[in-house]
Amino acid sequence: MEQLQDPAKREQLIRFCVNIQNVGSKYPTFKEQVDCSEAEIFLSIPSLMVLKSLSNDADGLAHNKLCLRFAENIDLASLKSQYQAIEGDRNKIEGQLEQFIINDDAKYIETSDLLEFGHKVKAYGMDLSRSNASAFNGFITAALGE
Repeated sequence: MEQLQDPAKREQLIRFCVNIQNVGSKYPTFKEQVDCSEAEIFLSIPSLMVLKSLSNDADGLAHNKLCLRFAENIDLASLKSQYQAIEGDRNKIEGQLEQFIINDDAKYIETSDLLEFGHKVKAYGMDLSRSNASAFNGFITAALGE
């Protein structure tokens, strides 16, 4: 209920849900994981949140604030600088990283530098889910309607 009472938290929740729906429509495997509440989503969702926080748009800013809400100590600014230094088509890079996160398989990554970065995103995601596990799990439960 706390997620809906505070306007900023409500906005974060809405943007998060829209992002989850968009990722699910792009990747049927992820949609199935979410629909079936498979254990993989508790590994992939935090990493996808971190990845989305690196975007230079309103959704990225909302996800950045959301990540920092649950893990104040993670250095998203440094990770974002590293992300922006990766050369190539942003949509292609983001797609490769999303597939790597969702499927936990390096075959989706074309370069060793991007693979190394993908592992960093996953490590940040793990930190995100563990820093304030109770509040984070409450948010995920509210977002997924479970």
